[in-house]
Amino acid sequence: MDEQSVESIAEVFRCFICMEKLRDARLCPHCSKLCCFSCIRRWLTEQRAQCPHCRVKQWQP
Repeated sequence: MDEQSVESIAEVFRCFICMEKLRDARLCPHCSKLCCFSCIRRWLTEQRAQCPHCRVKQWQP
């Protein structure tokens, strides 16, 4: 596997909220974006009760 492929795979496993390596990953059932449990919990309680990517409401992490 070349270096570019490894970097592409690493990008898939990053939280789309904090952009760090996933920790306790959660998947949005509507848009399939991955994020850390702590990031989405904080977003849903402090920001808005919707996915920060696809904006679907009532997302349960």
